[in-house]
Amino acid sequence: MPEIIAGKRISSFELGMHLEALIEKFEDMGIENFERRKLHSTTLITAPSYMFWIDDDSKQVTQITVSAGFQGKFLDTVGIGSTLGEVKETAGEYYEELDVFKLKDYPGICFEVGDSGTDTCWDETNAPVEDISVYFED
Repeated sequence: MPEIIAGKRISSFELGMHLEALIEKFEDMGIENFERRKLHSTTLITAPSYMFWIDDDSKQVTQITVSAGFQGKFLDTVGIGSTLGEVKETAGEYYEELDVFKLKDYPGICFEVGDSGTDTCWDETNAPVEDISVYFED
């Protein structure tokens, strides 16, 4: 099962890898359906279940995000569809910053959550993880 390492990598895609190496890895994996788009000083590359932020100056991956369809786990437990409560049980305290949830003990990873669909009043601990990102911590 693909592994998520805070501040380092998701599966075999590593932060800091060069754009050319990323495209070569896509070719090796048979990934042909990916899109590129410009976003300020960043190029955003979207492939099935993955999104990559590439710095336009260095041409290096600065953030990787996974979403629906990705089967990997953080700490062998937390993945897409897990709840914030499960994140806390596995990885400890979290805090909200700019609409994502970050972990105090694991810099370089964040979680975006959705609505559980069952609550009349939103309860963040029951909110499902929809996206997981790893990034370089400043």
